[in-house]
Amino acid sequence: MSPTVWRLVPAFLSVVLISACSRPVIELDLITPNQGTDREIAEDLAAFASEHSRVHIRLIPEPAGGQAILDALEEGYGDIAFASNDQPWREDVTTILPLYPTVLHMVVREELLEREFVDMIRGAKIFAGPAGSASRLLVQNILSDLSIDSEEVRYLAPEDGVPPDVVVIYAAIQPGRVREQMKDLPLSYRMLPFGEPADIGSGGNIDRVTLLNPRVRPFVIPVGTYGDVTPEPIVTVAVDKLLVSRADLSDPAAHDLIEEIFRMRPGLSGRKPSIFASLSEDFDPNGHTFALHPGARAYLDRNEPSWAERYSGIGEVLVGLMVALVSGSFAAVNIYNRKRKNRIDVFYKQVFAELERIDKSSSTADRQAAVDRLRELQKSAFDMLVKEKLAADESFRIFITLSNDAIDELTGATPRRGI
Repeated sequence: MSPTVWRLVPAFLSVVLISACSRPVIELDLITPNQGTDREIAEDLAAFASEHSRVHIRLIPEPAGGQAILDALEEGYGDIAFASNDQPWREDVTTILPLYPTVLHMVVREELLEREFVDMIRGAKIFAGPAGSASRLLVQNILSDLSIDSEEVRYLAPEDGVPPDVVVIYAAIQPGRVREQMKDLPLSYRMLPFGEPADIGSGGNIDRVTLLNPRVRPFVIPVGTYGDVTPEPIVTVAVDKLLVSRADLSDPAAHDLIEEIFRMRPGLSGRKPSIFASLSEDFDPNGHTFALHPGARAYLDRNEPSWAERYSGIGEVLVGLMVALVSGSFAAVNIYNRKRKNRIDVFYKQVFAELERIDKSSSTADRQAAVDRLRELQKSAFDMLVKEKLAADESFRIFITLSNDAIDELTGATPRRGI
């Protein structure tokens, strides 16, 4: 191989290594939302992601023929979409991430504000969007929870040309856009509160609505958010707008989509602070109407300890207990052996005591009595050996040899060898 070729090898290997380590670009189709505010947010998200991340989001048109967006998503039209968290559960739709709260704005004619809330709504002409829309469905659920029958109100369409008593705007907090929607109202209006901020948690109407609609949560619009329309804090309700996907979207794609959205959060918040600033990486995985996508679950569990790390503490405790148990066992054995050694020492002393008691002047009867006592001592030692109160070890063998030698000395017999 020529020197020139050899010089090219490191460069070639570097290119191969970089290519192997680089993460691929992910291309996802986002179905364009049919609500104006949601559409604007989706356009911002798609444009910013495609320009500043490796997740390229392409907006595709709403499904033809008035088909529902989630129906189209289930059928494979697009990869991801926006969905309200109060929509019915679908097996083939999964949650990727809660994006922002969609807030219920109820604007009423100023002269109606003196009435109680329920009396204000009964008999009112309400503009809440077209039939089947998220805003219309939410209003119908809330009125039902407040025991207001659907026949007690009149829902208006834009073409009716009748000034509404109540206007429902179901959208994210965007002061400029909501003001634009309200500026064409023909009469003087104020935003309708469900109560005072202090009423949250006190068992009033707001708590009743959120109890009967678990996906709905209390929300306070701060004073002055919409100028003169909000001269005081407005207690209302909100529902999370979810980024959802088909259930068969790959786990890496879902995981990397969430990762890139949070990486871009500072830039997205700069464009729409009231929308993307509320994004949280530690969102509740169980608070959504659709099952959490496995890729989203993997992202949430990214900092969780592994199985080995989780149970390492228990392992350390078990090892410590085993060491303590083994050490204790050895100590117990040593104590037991020492006690048996102390017992055989007593037998040694008795043998020496018998020998010291007898001298050359002792009579034959005294010597025979000493021999009988030594043999009784041997019998006692063997009994204790059988009962395992003495150990059959070198100490016992020495005792038997010592006592036999003493007997031979007292009887004048030839000393024996061993036991």
